[in-house]
Amino acid sequence: MSNHYLPPIAGHEAEILALVQQHQPVFLRNAQIDLASINSVFACALHMHQPTIPVGVDGELIGHLQFMFEHSGEGDNHNAVAFANCYMRMADLLTQLIADGCQPRIMLDYSGNLLWGATI
Repeated sequence: MSNHYLPPIAGHEAEILALVQQHQPVFLRNAQIDLASINSVFACALHMHQPTIPVGVDGELIGHLQFMFEHSGEGDNHNAVAFANCYMRMADLLTQLIADGCQPRIMLDYSGNLLWGATI
């Protein structure tokens, strides 16, 4: 499928496409990591998504995590605090690693839905 069939999602599709189609490293020139001296690495990729659902007052949209907090007695919604802590924990880990002199790299995939829910 050609890219011109995809709907605009980010609003900066041309810039994103130009970035991901480069044939050289994007951020490596700014890193102070000597890749030749690395003996082992650990990779972590987190996908953090909470859908938006129409269950607020009068059917308004709210984040699923908010729904879990507001209905903690239903299903496994008692896990809302654990979910929220998972979303916040990465900031704590990265802050500590940087304070320890490390140069951590992490791929975080926060959905727009989760970010939207966190701002309301």
